[in-house]
Amino acid sequence: MRTAIDGGMLMHRQKVMFPRGCTQCAAWHYAGTNGACVIMAGGFAVTKKPGTNLFAPCFHEAGFSVLAIDYRCLVESGGKPRQVVRIGDQLADWQAAIEFAASLPGVDPARLAAWEFSVSGGHMFRIAAGNPRLVPPRSCPGGLRERREPRSASARDRSYRRQGQA
Repeated sequence: MRTAIDGGMLMHRQKVMFPRGCTQCAAWHYAGTNGACVIMAGGFAVTKKPGTNLFAPCFHEAGFSVLAIDYRCLVESGGKPRQVVRIGDQLADWQAAIEFAASLPGVDPARLAAWEFSVSGGHMFRIAAGNPRLVPPRSCPGGLRERREPRSASARDRSYRRQGQA
């Protein structure tokens, strides 16, 4: 078990591993008090440390168990080739994480939620559709919002110049 200090509050998290086929995925587990569990992952190739470390303590402080995962082939998770991201594998890792979270001590399998952003946010639409036990997701998928600004700074600058704003 590892102890971390976040905003003056002592947080306890435990490194855990869960199986996905022949591979083990790494995660941090923060044991909660209210029976619900939030499963978290970062976007595309973002790992748990920079992707979830700022948010997991907020859920934990509110009483939730948290399972913050690293996808296979990244950081402490198993799998080869290393540092290669495959969307199909990430979807399978989410399924395995949901099953693992449901088996954690003190977690009610009917009270599971997911938190994610960017590409992982997009995964949630597919994952939630096949998991009735998962609370309907509130997701922040990247690339799904309407793009209203020019795609590049140089295009934006040309647009401003044409409008006399540069």
